[in-house]
Amino acid sequence: MTFKLRGAPDAIKGHVEHGKSLLRSIRSKYGEHNGNCFALPVLIISGFAREADSAVEVMKDGASDVIQKPLKSGLVSDRIR
Repeated sequence: MTFKLRGAPDAIKGHVEHGKSLLRSIRSKYGEHNGNCFALPVLIISGFAREADSAVEVMKDGASDVIQKPLKSGLVSDRIR
């Protein structure tokens, strides 16, 4: 499932708080964790992943991985595997 988050329909940049809220909602519904991974992995793709504080925060909230844009060939499929 893919979601594109924007603060407004015509906004270019996604809104960080919308993404964090969605991640928390997903984890509240699908929070099963066996110690190594979640039953439902969530990959975050962000143009702002270089901001270490935001990346660490979403990992603490239950993101399986944070991938930064621009995407490198094969990186997404490697992370999914």
